[in-house]
Parts: sequence; structure tokens; C-alpha cells
Amino acid sequence: MSDADGAVLGSASRVAAARRARRVLPGLSIPLDGIARLAARLLDTPTGLVTVVGGARDDFLGAHGLPEQFLGRRAARDYSLCRHVVAADHPVAVDDMTTDRTLRTHRLVAEHGVRAFAGVPLRDTRDRPVGALTVVDTRPRHWTDQEQSTLVEIAALIGPIPADDPVDTAMAALAEPATAATSTADDTADGTADRTADRTADGIAADGGVNAAVRSEVRGGFITALLDAVQVGVLAVDSSGRPVLFNRILRHIDPRLDDATPEQALAMVQQRLYHLDGQPVAPDDTAAARALRGEHVRDFRTVVRTPDRPDRYLLTNSAPILAADGQRLGAVSTISDITDRLRAERLRDGELAIARILADADTLDQAAPELVEHLGEVLGWSFTSLWLVDPVNPDTLRQVARWSAPGVDLDDLIPDVIPRDLAGLAELVETGTSLWLPDLTRTPQQQSEPLRVFTTACAGRGLRTAMLAAIDPGGGAGGDGGTPGLIACLTSRAEDDEFLVAGLLDAVAEQIGHFLTRHHASDLAGQLAHAKDDFVALAGHAIRTPLTSIFSYTELLLEDPTLTADSRELVEVISRNAIGLNTVVVGLLDLAALETGEDPLRSTDVDLPALVTAALDAVGPAAAASGVHLHTTTPPTLTVPGDPRRLRQVVDNLLYNAIKYSPHGGDVHLTLTAAPTTVELTVTDHGIGVPAAERHRLFRRFYRASNAAHTSIPGTGLGLTLASAIVDAHHGTITIHNPNTGGTTITVHLPRPTATGD
Repeated sequence: MSDADGAVLGSASRVAAARRARRVLPGLSIPLDGIARLAARLLDTPTGLVTVVGGARDDFLGAHGLPEQFLGRRAARDYSLCRHVVAADHPVAVDDMTTDRTLRTHRLVAEHGVRAFAGVPLRDTRDRPVGALTVVDTRPRHWTDQEQSTLVEIAALIGPIPADDPVDTAMAALAEPATAATSTADDTADGTADRTADRTADGIAADGGVNAAVRSEVRGGFITALLDAVQVGVLAVDSSGRPVLFNRILRHIDPRLDDATPEQALAMVQQRLYHLDGQPVAPDDTAAARALRGEHVRDFRTVVRTPDRPDRYLLTNSAPILAADGQRLGAVSTISDITDRLRAERLRDGELAIARILADADTLDQAAPELVEHLGEVLGWSFTSLWLVDPVNPDTLRQVARWSAPGVDLDDLIPDVIPRDLAGLAELVETGTSLWLPDLTRTPQQQSEPLRVFTTACAGRGLRTAMLAAIDPGGGAGGDGGTPGLIACLTSRAEDDEFLVAGLLDAVAEQIGHFLTRHHASDLAGQLAHAKDDFVALAGHAIRTPLTSIFSYTELLLEDPTLTADSRELVEVISRNAIGLNTVVVGLLDLAALETGEDPLRSTDVDLPALVTAALDAVGPAAAASGVHLHTTTPPTLTVPGDPRRLRQVVDNLLYNAIKYSPHGGDVHLTLTAAPTTVELTVTDHGIGVPAAERHRLFRRFYRASNAAHTSIPGTGLGLTLASAIVDAHHGTITIHNPNTGGTTITVHLPRPTATGD
């Protein structure tokens, strides 16, 4: 990016020319606000500016979307972007100002969120850059060559600003001493010079008027030629409605308009012009005709329908051309072809709709008929179908669903099952690539013979374009890890918009691939869960049987008076470990029964304070042995629906955990409170606590916090897992955190229908 205070900006003659341009430009017949608005709309930016860059300020002679801060039509140097264009002395395009070393701290970035701009210098007839046509955006963007060319063409509408007359000489004489230090000039100096130049200009108004008339005539022909080159359609009609200009871009609607006169071109378009509801547009209802009657027409949408060609959608703005006395001299219309934009929007909406179809379906077979029908209607094509590799016979493709437009019958041409390698489809299916055939009557010679036979048959049915999109191989839903199938689409019209069509089909194919992957993963997860539960149940029952024998034999051995002290110690170790193993097995079986529904909840009204009291009595001896003091706060009565046995397990586990992990004694608090729709049970201890990074894993099976696993405190890692499963079965929640005082707090929330009577 050029330095905005460079030699170009500091030139005294350039500053003088800029002051003259500030006076001359508002007097031109072309509306500068309209130029700024045209640039902003064509380049899809919120702001467009026609600016003259003086010594210490910028003057916005044309503006669209200007922030309120600059409604005075002036900006100080540190707010200027246009002076960077003038300093560069050539077109400038910045994609993201925050990544530019000299622009990242610009005030417009910090105060108005500006991120990108593009500009073209405006020159006078001596080729001095006096200002700029600039568009400004609040989002980062890549300025394409086409967009920059459009900006150049719009700037050319203003034309070289007149400089070669006595006014210029007078201004230069006045400006030379005043601009010796342009970089430090202020708005007051600029304003004084302007007023002096204006008085000088008044003295030579006659000569300036003659020059203006000559320049106006020259500019009229120049603008007419330029309008033929701009990237927006322009139609101008005289007071009788006769077209005097039908520019070149407007003729792109139909190649047959290229050699037609303006009258012939307008007549041909009007014959094919329709409202969006399909009704023909009457001659008196065209935008130009309405403008001739004095109406300002905004955003008038129509469609041009030409045989054998796609419909073209037009957006027209029209206004009357008025003389100084208000007489209507004619009308001018700007006409944009918005076909591609509307189609891109329709395809995007179609892609979202297909995503919703897949989201609402349980299987692809269920979603496929609606999916292919919607795809065909969004594309406006004749035939769409979905094929998947047959899981029974991977060498074939099975047609899951097909859709045909009214009057299209391809049943005898496309069977329900085809070999995977037919017409070279094997490579598509394996590599996940797409095949675009823009003209079925001209199949490339390098294509396989089966493909040429197929495309020839399609062409014989009036079909012209085809596309095959392989379902995303990243989905991995195929039996061998490859692509599971493809989407095939055919249309009866010549289609040259490969980019949009391919984008939609590739996106839909990817969605289908992800859908198959998710369901494949879901099936595997279900199978794994069943296998895990079966294993737990089998292992549990298989282990409990020998454990019963171990318990019986160890008890007999321990009762034997002849057992030596060493042998007794070994038997006691066996007994303790057998008890621990039995605890794990019982916990696993209990958890599996709860999760699989083999032991469903037996819900009744549970008096929680009474249940808590019974649990406290049960854990009392263990608390006393550990030096733990139990404290409770409960209401007299509090009823919730639930399984009393299971809820008692939750309270027992939380209390035993609090006692167990308070190895040095201390206090354990149990609090029971009621809210309108929930009950809160909280157990707090002041023991060893849980590391913050491990809390979210504490409810997993067999997981023990690192500070507990490395101590002599026994545990299986199943107590909190079982408590969480029971609370979840009651549609409640269980959370854990460490209070500021140390230790651990576990909170259980249980729903209850009403709070009456509590």
C-alpha cells in the first residue's frame, strides 16, 4: 500500500486541480450520488464515494451509504481512504485492512468496522489524479478482476475533469504558494483558496460557459460510448418512447439481439417479457413506459422467456429525464440480469431443505423419494435419481429413488439395477469424482463405448445435459470403505452453469455421505452397547457362581481351629478380595439392569426427609469410626415421585463417599430444599476434594480421581456412576464442584409435579 502522504498528494499543481474539480464536478449533468450508488450496488458494498482529495480533507461530492459522522460531506485526512488511491495513482484494491501493515490502525477500521475497499483515481484533462471513485465494505473480501474492471468503467462515466481554461490558470496561480506545505494545510486554508478561486471564476464566466458547452457535447458522445461498455444494462428512450440506446450488455439477454437496432432489440425483448407470476408484461406496464409517465420505478422484477434457452430474470430501475423547466425529455432504465444470483439463492435454499429432509428421516430409503424430487425441482431439470452400492452384491448399483418431470419417461432407458462398471461408473464410485456432460449429442471420444451408447439414447429422448456426482467417499459408508453410490441428473435444455450445478450436487452427495456415516456409526454404537451389556451380564453371572463357593470355603477355613496364623492371614486376604470383587460384580449387574430396563423403576410417592433419616442412621457407625460429624437440614416433609429403593441408593452412595474421602474427620452436611418444580439434595464434605480438570469424568464407570486412586482409600469407581444413572432415570441432574472451603459438594436436582403440602 502506497504512503498516503507521498509525492503525488503533495504536488501543488495537483492540489490546485483538486480544488478546481471540487467546483466543476457538481455542475456536471451526471448525478454523482447516482454514480456512487451505482458503484456500491454493482460491487455489492454498503458504501460508494465520489471524492475530491485536497490538501487536508476529502470532499464527498457523490455518496451512498455514508455514515452519519460524515453527513457534512467532508472527512479529515486520518479518516481518508481515497487519498491512498490518489497517492498510488492507479486502481487500488485492499481485501482486508487488518492484515495491511499501514492500514490496520486506520480510524475507519476501529470506529466503523471497515475492512475492505477498492478505488479508481479520477483525473482531470491534464492527467492529474484529483480524487477517486471508491467502494467500501465492512467485511473482508477478495476483489475480482471483473469487479475492479466494473469500477474503472463506472469512473469513466464521470470522464476527465475539465482543466484547460482560464479558471485552471487562475486557480494554479492562487494555489502554488498556498500548497507549498500541503501535508500541513488545514480546512480553513482550503476553504479560503476555494472562495478566492470562485471569485476569479466569476470574472471569466463567459469563457468558462463556452468551454462547458463544448465539453458537454463531447462528453455526451463519450458517455454514450461508455454506456456500451459498462457491466449493467442501460436503456434510454425519448419522449415518444422510441429507444435511443440499448447498450451491449443488455443485448447479452439473447444473442439474436447483437445485430438488431435499438427499436428491433426492444421489440424482441418486450414480446418475451413476463411478470414473475407468468403474465405477459403489457407495453404500457414496462418500467420505461411508467418512467415516461413520471414514475420512478424501483426494483421491478421480470423474466425474459426465450425458446431453447434458460429464462433470464431482470431487475429494472427507471426514472424520467427532465429538462430544467420540468418537461419530460425521455426515460432511462438500468437493467441487471439477476438470473445467476436468484439461481444461486434457490440452490442454496434447496441444499438447506435437503439437509432438513435428511435430518427428519430415520433411513436413506425413507428420505430418498422426497430428496430426489426436491433436487429435480430446485435444479429445474428433467430427471434425478439416487443410486447406492448394493450391500449384498457390491458389484452392482441399486436405484434407491428416481424422479421425473411431467412428460418425461425414462423407465425403459434406466433400469433399477446396473453393473457398477457400466459406462465407466466404477471409477466415479471408487474415487468420489463427478462427471459433467454439457452436451449429450457430443460425447467426447475418449469416453467408454457403454457411455456413448447411453448418452446417445438420452439425446434421442431430447435430453441435452447430464451430471453424475459420487457420494462423498469421506463418508466411509460403503462396504469396502469406498463411495457408497452416486446421484444422476439429466435435463432437456442446454446447461452451461457447471459451477452452480456441481456445487449443489456435490453438497447433497456429501450430506448423504455424512447421513450414511452417522447411521452406520449409530448402528455400530448400538451393537457395541448390546455387546457390552451382554458381556457384563454374562461375566457377572459367571463370576458370582464361583464367588459363592469362595465365600463358603473361606468361612469354613476361618472357623477351623487348627489353622495356623500364617494360613489364617492368607485366607483373610482371599476373603477380603472376594468381597471386593463381589462388590464390583453386584454394582455392574445393578448398573446394567438399570440401563437396559431389566430392572425398571417402581415409582411411588417418596417422603425424602424420612428416607434421608434412615440413610443417616445406616451410615452413622461408619461416620463415627472416621471421626466425621453429620449435619442435616431438611423440611418436615417433602414428597417426590420416584423409586424409594433407588433413591436410597443415591443418598447412601453420596454419604458413604463423603465419609470415606474425609480421612481426617470433619463435618459432612446434607441439605434438602424445595423449589416450585424441583427438589435439591446437597451433600458437602471437607475432605480431599476432586481436581477441577477431572470433575467431568467422575461419573464414568471405574473412574477414580487421581488424588483418591493414589491413596489407601478403597473404592471401585462405580458408586457415583450408579448414582448418576439412577438420577438420570428419574429425569434429574447431578453435578459436582469444589467449594471455596475445600472438599467436595455434590448436588442432585429431582423434578416434582407440585409443591403443595410441603
